[in-house]
Amino acid sequence: MNLQQLRYLREVLRSGLSISEAARRLHTSQPGVSRQLRQLEEELNVTLFIRQRNAVVHVNPEAQPIIDLALRIADDLDRLLELGRQRRSELLDIRVAASHTLARYMVPRALRLFSSVHASTRINLANATPLESLEQVNTGQAHIAVTTELAEHFDRLAYIPCYLLPRVLIMPANHPLANLELLTMEALVKYPMIAYDRAFTGRNILDSAFARRNLTPNVTISAIGVDMVKSCVRDGLGIAIITSLSLTEDDRAALCVRSVDHLFEPTTVYAVFDKRMGLPATVRNFLLAFAPHIVAVSTEQLSIGEVDRSMAKIWVN
Repeated sequence: MNLQQLRYLREVLRSGLSISEAARRLHTSQPGVSRQLRQLEEELNVTLFIRQRNAVVHVNPEAQPIIDLALRIADDLDRLLELGRQRRSELLDIRVAASHTLARYMVPRALRLFSSVHASTRINLANATPLESLEQVNTGQAHIAVTTELAEHFDRLAYIPCYLLPRVLIMPANHPLANLELLTMEALVKYPMIAYDRAFTGRNILDSAFARRNLTPNVTISAIGVDMVKSCVRDGLGIAIITSLSLTEDDRAALCVRSVDHLFEPTTVYAVFDKRMGLPATVRNFLLAFAPHIVAVSTEQLSIGEVDRSMAKIWVN
Protein backbone atom coordinates (compact mmCIF):
# COMPACT_ATOMS: atom_id res chain seq x y z
CA MET A 1 0.00 0.00 0.00
CA ASN A 2 1.26 3.49 -0.80
CA LEU A 3 0.12 7.11 -0.64
CA GLN A 4 -0.46 7.21 -4.40
CA GLN A 5 -3.10 4.48 -4.16
CA LEU A 6 -4.91 6.34 -1.40
CA ARG A 7 -4.83 9.54 -3.43
CA TYR A 8 -6.22 7.72 -6.45
CA LEU A 9 -9.05 6.33 -4.30
CA ARG A 10 -9.82 9.79 -2.94
CA GLU A 11 -9.87 11.37 -6.40
CA VAL A 12 -12.20 8.71 -7.82
CA LEU A 13 -14.65 9.48 -5.02
CA ARG A 14 -14.32 13.23 -5.61
CA SER A 15 -14.92 12.66 -9.32
CA GLY A 16 -18.29 10.99 -8.83
CA LEU A 17 -16.82 7.48 -9.26
CA SER A 18 -15.56 8.36 -12.74
CA ILE A 19 -12.13 6.78 -13.20
CA SER A 20 -11.56 8.64 -16.45
CA GLU A 21 -12.28 12.01 -14.78
CA ALA A 22 -10.06 11.07 -11.83
CA ALA A 23 -7.25 10.17 -14.23
CA ARG A 24 -7.65 13.51 -16.01
CA ARG A 25 -7.44 15.43 -12.72
CA LEU A 26 -4.42 13.39 -11.63
CA HIS A 27 -2.71 13.85 -15.01
CA THR A 28 -2.30 10.12 -15.47
CA SER A 29 -3.88 7.31 -17.48
CA GLN A 30 -7.20 5.63 -16.81
CA PRO A 31 -5.65 2.10 -16.87
CA GLY A 32 -3.06 3.28 -14.37
CA VAL A 33 -5.73 4.43 -11.93
CA SER A 34 -7.70 1.21 -12.36
CA ARG A 35 -4.58 -0.88 -11.80
CA GLN A 36 -3.66 0.97 -8.61
CA LEU A 37 -7.19 0.55 -7.24
CA ARG A 38 -7.13 -3.18 -8.01
CA GLN A 39 -3.80 -3.55 -6.23
CA LEU A 40 -5.19 -1.68 -3.21
CA GLU A 41 -8.21 -3.98 -3.10
CA GLU A 42 -5.99 -7.06 -3.27
CA GLU A 43 -3.77 -5.85 -0.46
CA LEU A 44 -6.72 -4.91 1.75
CA ASN A 45 -8.60 -8.08 0.76
CA VAL A 46 -11.78 -6.12 0.13
CA THR A 47 -13.83 -4.97 -2.85
CA LEU A 48 -13.98 -1.19 -2.61
CA PHE A 49 -16.27 -0.60 -5.61
CA ILE A 50 -19.08 -2.46 -7.31
CA ARG A 51 -18.33 -2.62 -11.03
CA GLN A 52 -20.37 -3.41 -14.11
CA ARG A 53 -18.58 -3.94 -17.41
CA ASN A 54 -15.37 -2.54 -15.91
CA ALA A 55 -17.15 0.68 -14.86
CA VAL A 56 -17.51 1.70 -11.22
CA VAL A 57 -21.21 2.05 -10.41
CA HIS A 58 -21.18 2.54 -6.63
CA VAL A 59 -19.21 2.09 -3.45
CA ASN A 60 -19.36 -1.29 -1.74
CA PRO A 61 -21.26 -0.53 1.50
CA GLU A 62 -19.26 -3.15 3.39
CA ALA A 63 -16.05 -1.31 2.49
CA GLN A 64 -17.24 2.11 3.67
CA PRO A 65 -15.41 2.00 7.07
CA ILE A 66 -12.17 1.09 5.28
CA ILE A 67 -12.68 3.85 2.71
CA ASP A 68 -13.35 6.43 5.45
CA LEU A 69 -10.13 5.46 7.22
CA ALA A 70 -8.17 5.51 3.95
CA LEU A 71 -9.39 9.03 3.20
CA ARG A 72 -8.41 10.26 6.64
CA ILE A 73 -4.95 8.73 6.23
CA ALA A 74 -4.53 10.36 2.79
CA ASP A 75 -5.58 13.74 4.16
CA ASP A 76 -3.29 13.44 7.18
CA LEU A 77 -0.33 12.42 5.02
CA ASP A 78 -0.95 15.41 2.76
CA ARG A 79 -0.97 17.63 5.84
CA LEU A 80 2.30 16.05 7.01
CA LEU A 81 3.93 16.76 3.66
CA GLU A 82 2.56 20.30 3.67
CA LEU A 83 4.02 20.91 7.13
CA GLY A 84 7.38 19.72 5.86
CA ARG A 85 7.17 22.03 2.83
CA GLN A 86 6.24 24.94 5.09
CA ARG A 87 9.23 24.29 7.31
CA ARG A 88 11.56 24.22 4.33
CA SER A 89 10.18 27.36 2.71
CA GLU A 90 9.43 29.14 6.02
CA LEU A 91 6.08 30.06 4.46
CA LEU A 92 7.44 32.45 1.86
CA ASP A 93 4.14 31.99 0.05
CA ILE A 94 0.83 32.49 1.90
CA ARG A 95 -2.38 31.47 0.19
CA VAL A 96 -5.48 33.42 1.23
CA ALA A 97 -9.00 32.62 0.00
CA ALA A 98 -11.75 35.24 0.13
CA SER A 99 -15.02 36.14 -1.55
CA HIS A 100 -15.04 38.90 -4.15
CA THR A 101 -16.48 41.52 -1.80
CA LEU A 102 -14.07 40.81 1.05
CA ALA A 103 -11.11 40.48 -1.33
CA ARG A 104 -11.88 43.88 -2.82
CA TYR A 105 -13.03 45.94 0.15
CA MET A 106 -11.50 44.39 3.28
CA VAL A 107 -8.42 42.23 2.65
CA PRO A 108 -6.31 44.95 0.90
CA ARG A 109 -5.91 46.81 4.18
CA ALA A 110 -4.33 43.73 5.74
CA LEU A 111 -2.20 43.11 2.66
CA ARG A 112 -0.73 46.61 2.77
CA LEU A 113 0.09 46.36 6.47
CA PHE A 114 1.46 42.82 6.23
CA SER A 115 3.57 43.53 3.14
CA SER A 116 5.13 46.59 4.74
CA VAL A 117 6.66 44.31 7.37
CA HIS A 118 7.06 41.05 5.41
CA ALA A 119 8.20 42.32 2.03
CA SER A 120 9.77 38.99 1.03
CA THR A 121 6.59 36.97 1.63
CA ARG A 122 4.44 36.36 -1.42
CA ILE A 123 0.66 36.36 -0.95
CA ASN A 124 -1.62 34.53 -3.34
CA LEU A 125 -5.17 35.92 -2.96
CA ALA A 126 -7.76 33.58 -4.46
CA ASN A 127 -11.29 34.77 -5.26
CA ALA A 128 -13.89 32.17 -4.32
CA THR A 129 -17.41 31.83 -2.96
CA PRO A 130 -17.63 31.54 0.85
CA LEU A 131 -18.04 27.76 0.70
CA GLU A 132 -15.27 27.40 -1.86
CA SER A 133 -12.98 29.36 0.46
CA LEU A 134 -13.66 26.89 3.28
CA GLU A 135 -13.07 23.97 0.94
CA GLN A 136 -9.71 25.40 -0.09
CA VAL A 137 -8.56 25.59 3.54
CA ASN A 138 -9.96 22.14 4.28
CA THR A 139 -8.04 20.60 1.38
CA GLY A 140 -4.83 22.51 2.00
CA GLN A 141 -5.12 24.76 -1.07
CA ALA A 142 -5.20 27.85 1.18
CA HIS A 143 -3.58 28.59 4.54
CA ILE A 144 -6.36 30.89 5.70
CA ALA A 145 -9.77 32.03 4.46
CA VAL A 146 -11.62 35.27 5.05
CA THR A 147 -15.30 34.48 4.75
CA THR A 148 -18.81 35.15 6.04
CA GLU A 149 -19.84 31.50 5.84
CA LEU A 150 -19.93 28.69 8.39
CA ALA A 151 -20.13 25.03 7.43
CA GLU A 152 -20.62 22.30 10.03
CA HIS A 153 -19.31 19.51 7.80
CA PHE A 154 -15.81 21.02 7.85
CA ASP A 155 -15.17 19.82 11.40
CA ARG A 156 -11.41 20.35 11.21
CA LEU A 157 -11.64 24.08 10.65
CA ALA A 158 -11.36 26.77 13.33
CA TYR A 159 -13.44 29.93 12.91
CA ILE A 160 -12.21 33.20 14.39
CA PRO A 161 -14.90 35.93 14.34
CA CYS A 162 -13.13 39.16 13.43
CA TYR A 163 -15.68 41.78 12.39
CA LEU A 164 -19.39 42.54 12.40
CA LEU A 165 -20.50 44.36 9.26
CA PRO A 166 -23.63 46.53 9.66
CA ARG A 167 -26.19 46.50 6.86
CA VAL A 168 -27.57 49.49 5.00
CA LEU A 169 -30.35 50.14 2.53
CA ILE A 170 -29.25 51.73 -0.74
CA MET A 171 -31.57 53.34 -3.31
CA PRO A 172 -31.69 56.20 -5.81
CA ALA A 173 -31.76 59.62 -4.16
CA ASN A 174 -35.32 60.31 -5.34
CA HIS A 175 -36.76 56.99 -4.12
CA PRO A 176 -39.96 57.15 -2.00
CA LEU A 177 -38.17 55.39 0.89
CA ALA A 178 -35.45 58.03 1.02
CA ASN A 179 -37.53 60.40 3.17
CA LEU A 180 -39.60 57.84 5.08
CA GLU A 181 -39.16 58.61 8.78
CA LEU A 182 -39.08 54.99 9.99
CA LEU A 183 -38.05 52.15 7.69
CA THR A 184 -40.03 48.93 8.19
CA MET A 185 -40.08 45.52 6.56
CA GLU A 186 -43.60 46.21 5.36
CA ALA A 187 -42.37 49.32 3.56
CA LEU A 188 -39.43 47.50 1.94
CA VAL A 189 -41.51 44.70 0.39
CA LYS A 190 -43.50 47.22 -1.62
CA TYR A 191 -40.56 47.90 -3.95
CA PRO A 192 -38.45 45.82 -6.36
CA MET A 193 -35.27 44.61 -4.69
CA ILE A 194 -31.83 43.59 -5.96
CA ALA A 195 -30.35 40.79 -3.85
CA TYR A 196 -27.46 38.34 -3.77
CA ASP A 197 -27.84 34.88 -5.21
CA ARG A 198 -29.10 32.31 -2.70
CA ALA A 199 -25.64 30.73 -2.54
CA PHE A 200 -24.43 33.72 -0.49
CA THR A 201 -24.87 34.36 3.24
CA GLY A 202 -26.22 37.87 2.64
CA ARG A 203 -29.25 36.47 0.81
CA ASN A 204 -29.97 33.97 3.59
CA ILE A 205 -29.89 36.74 6.21
CA LEU A 206 -32.22 38.84 4.05
CA ASP A 207 -34.76 36.04 3.46
CA SER A 208 -34.71 34.93 7.10
CA ALA A 209 -35.36 38.45 8.39
CA PHE A 210 -38.41 38.85 6.15
CA ALA A 211 -39.64 35.32 6.87
CA ARG A 212 -39.69 36.02 10.62
CA ARG A 213 -42.32 38.65 9.85
CA ASN A 214 -44.17 36.39 7.39
CA LEU A 215 -43.12 38.64 4.51
CA THR A 216 -41.50 37.90 1.16
CA PRO A 217 -39.17 40.46 -0.42
CA ASN A 218 -39.92 41.45 -4.01
CA VAL A 219 -36.56 40.27 -5.40
CA THR A 220 -36.61 40.98 -9.12
CA ILE A 221 -32.87 40.56 -9.80
CA SER A 222 -30.40 38.15 -8.18
CA ALA A 223 -26.73 39.05 -8.49
CA ILE A 224 -23.47 37.27 -7.65
CA GLY A 225 -21.48 40.30 -6.56
CA VAL A 226 -21.99 43.56 -4.71
CA ASP A 227 -20.72 45.63 -7.65
CA MET A 228 -23.51 44.24 -9.82
CA VAL A 229 -26.03 44.94 -7.06
CA LYS A 230 -24.93 48.57 -6.74
CA SER A 231 -24.92 49.02 -10.51
CA CYS A 232 -28.54 47.84 -10.74
CA VAL A 233 -29.57 50.20 -7.95
CA ARG A 234 -27.84 53.15 -9.64
CA ASP A 235 -29.76 52.30 -12.82
CA GLY A 236 -33.03 52.56 -10.91
CA LEU A 237 -33.89 48.85 -11.09
CA GLY A 238 -34.60 48.46 -7.39
CA ILE A 239 -33.40 48.89 -3.82
CA ALA A 240 -30.83 46.69 -2.05
CA ILE A 241 -29.56 45.68 1.37
CA ILE A 242 -25.75 45.45 1.52
CA THR A 243 -23.00 45.81 4.12
CA SER A 244 -21.62 49.28 4.73
CA LEU A 245 -18.16 47.89 3.97
CA SER A 246 -19.04 47.73 0.27
CA LEU A 247 -19.81 51.45 -0.06
CA THR A 248 -17.32 53.77 -1.72
CA GLU A 249 -17.35 57.56 -1.59
CA ASP A 250 -18.80 57.60 -5.11
CA ASP A 251 -21.60 55.27 -3.98
CA ARG A 252 -22.48 57.55 -1.08
CA ALA A 253 -22.53 60.55 -3.42
CA ALA A 254 -24.73 58.87 -6.04
CA LEU A 255 -27.14 56.93 -3.83
CA CYS A 256 -29.27 57.40 -0.76
CA VAL A 257 -27.86 55.27 2.08
CA ARG A 258 -29.86 54.52 5.23
CA SER A 259 -29.09 52.36 8.24
CA VAL A 260 -31.22 49.26 8.76
CA ASP A 261 -29.55 47.99 11.93
CA HIS A 262 -32.97 47.70 13.55
CA LEU A 263 -34.18 45.34 10.79
CA PHE A 264 -31.20 43.14 9.88
CA GLU A 265 -28.49 41.52 11.94
CA PRO A 266 -24.90 42.32 10.96
CA THR A 267 -22.77 39.90 8.97
CA THR A 268 -19.89 38.24 10.81
CA VAL A 269 -16.55 38.01 9.02
CA TYR A 270 -14.40 35.04 10.04
CA ALA A 271 -10.75 34.16 9.61
CA VAL A 272 -10.65 30.40 9.10
CA PHE A 273 -7.73 28.00 9.36
CA ASP A 274 -7.12 24.26 9.65
CA LYS A 275 -6.84 23.11 13.27
CA ARG A 276 -4.53 20.29 12.19
CA MET A 277 -2.05 22.78 10.76
CA GLY A 278 -2.36 25.35 13.52
CA LEU A 279 -1.20 28.91 12.89
CA PRO A 280 2.36 29.10 11.56
CA ALA A 281 4.09 32.34 12.51
CA THR A 282 3.70 33.99 9.12
CA VAL A 283 -0.01 33.15 8.91
CA ARG A 284 -0.50 34.38 12.45
CA ASN A 285 1.17 37.66 11.43
CA PHE A 286 -1.28 37.97 8.54
CA LEU A 287 -4.15 37.43 10.98
CA LEU A 288 -2.63 40.14 13.17
CA ALA A 289 -2.61 42.51 10.19
CA PHE A 290 -6.20 41.60 9.30
CA ALA A 291 -7.66 41.78 12.81
CA PRO A 292 -5.25 43.40 15.31
CA HIS A 293 -7.81 43.09 18.14
CA ILE A 294 -7.52 39.27 17.94
CA VAL A 295 -3.87 39.35 19.08
CA ALA A 296 -4.71 39.17 22.75
CA VAL A 297 -6.41 35.80 22.28
CA SER A 298 -4.20 32.89 23.27
CA THR A 299 -3.06 30.20 20.85
CA GLU A 300 -5.19 27.66 22.69
CA GLN A 301 -8.33 29.72 22.16
CA LEU A 302 -7.46 30.22 18.51
CA SER A 303 -7.20 26.47 18.04
CA ILE A 304 -10.81 25.66 18.84
CA GLY A 305 -13.68 25.56 16.39
CA GLU A 306 -16.29 27.20 18.61
CA VAL A 307 -17.58 30.61 17.53
CA ASP A 308 -17.80 33.49 19.99
CA ARG A 309 -19.05 36.60 18.20
CA SER A 310 -18.14 38.76 21.17
CA MET A 311 -14.57 38.56 19.89
CA ALA A 312 -15.54 40.48 16.76
CA LYS A 313 -15.63 44.25 16.48
CA ILE A 314 -17.73 46.53 14.30
CA TRP A 315 -16.04 47.44 11.05
CA VAL A 316 -15.74 51.19 10.57
CA ASN A 317 -15.18 52.55 7.05
